[in-house]
Amino acid sequence: MAKIIMTLLLYTSLSHAQQTFQNSCVACHETINLSLEKLYFRYVVRYSSANRIEEAMTNYLLDPKANLSVLTPNALTRWGVKKAYEGNQESLRALLKVYIAQYEVKGRLQ
Repeated sequence: MAKIIMTLLLYTSLSHAQQTFQNSCVACHETINLSLEKLYFRYVVRYSSANRIEEAMTNYLLDPKANLSVLTPNALTRWGVKKAYEGNQESLRALLKVYIAQYEVKGRLQ
């Protein structure tokens, strides 16, 4: 019974994170025309693994600084440094897991 409850809680949590990701992250990036996929690939080039990418993005989104950004200098001039994420670290990590799963390179390579 406990396993069923934990599975339902995990599913609900992931479903909420996916919906929040679509409604907040994707929607915002579409309005400013800044591709989440291109950003992810910039993180892949700089940090190479999903764990390191998640850690770097968490650090940046909680305390944004230009030197932590993967944007080019021209892009930073155009869009500036993002405002800090206003939620808690746990919810941010859930959103980042959705983001990384969506753009992960491993599953695409043949």
